[in-house]
Amino acid sequence: MTVRKNFTLPDDLARHLEEKAKREGKKQSQIIQELIKEDLERQEIARKLKLIDKLAGMFTGYFSDDVSIQSIKANRDDI
Repeated sequence: MTVRKNFTLPDDLARHLEEKAKREGKKQSQIIQELIKEDLERQEIARKLKLIDKLAGMFTGYFSDDVSIQSIKANRDDI
């Protein structure tokens, strides 16, 4: 479903929007949609990076510094 919206833009932004649409051979509404989608994607990436940062260091201390993945695999009993 599409919804029609009317927006008021300052003259300079309206000119930039018109120029960008002509340059890219797109409708002005397409340009606005793409810019909004790009912004949403950037926000989602930033949100995910924040979550990753929160996880960083959560498992510090579970293994001593001299333990490696290779040594854990080598000492497994279920192989």
